[in-house]
Amino acid sequence: MLTHFFSSQRVLPRKIQQKFFSFIRDRLLARKEMISSRANNLREHNTTTRTFFNFTYKKYHFHFGIYPLFSTTITFTVLHPCNKCQVPSPFVMSQCRRSCVMHQQLFFRNDTFNNVRNHGRQDLTSTITTPVNDKRSHANLLHDRWNCRWKKDVVSQRLGISYKESYLARTKGLVIHHVNKQMYRKWLDTFSVTRSKNAKIAKAQKIRHHRACR
Repeated sequence: MLTHFFSSQRVLPRKIQQKFFSFIRDRLLARKEMISSRANNLREHNTTTRTFFNFTYKKYHFHFGIYPLFSTTITFTVLHPCNKCQVPSPFVMSQCRRSCVMHQQLFFRNDTFNNVRNHGRQDLTSTITTPVNDKRSHANLLHDRWNCRWKKDVVSQRLGISYKESYLARTKGLVIHHVNKQMYRKWLDTFSVTRSKNAKIAKAQKIRHHRACR
């Protein structure tokens, strides 16, 4: 069929036909593997794979593909109760599901899977433990960081500064007699200015730093 196309078309010059012949042949073989892989897949998903690809030369557009037949029984009238639809399908789904253009509305209403995100994942989601996110866990995290003298190095490339961050525990008197009832406070030390070696970037960092200090 590909040889027939090149012998009957009047668009591609003869001197470049061999190059495009090899290109389209390789694309058709790759498309065949994609269609076979999707059709033989047993997963209950609604992902589609096109059975064709586009080829453009200047202002001319062509569609090459391997079109599997829809091949299903469609009821029409009483005199002709059924007929075989032989229109090629432009896509294919898992479990070899496919539909032609004329019967896609019926296909997507009856032959697609619902709730595919949760299908087959009940056992997996039941074993996954959700992370604890409450006040107790946050209080324990702050206490552990204060107890082990945790420090974090913070470097801001946008402002051209760097410092260290840690937590300090407030005394009982400060917590009771002041409006601020927080048990811990954040301590910032070893502040230093680390400007970029690029003069233009260093100037921008200095402007942003002064703007943030206002």
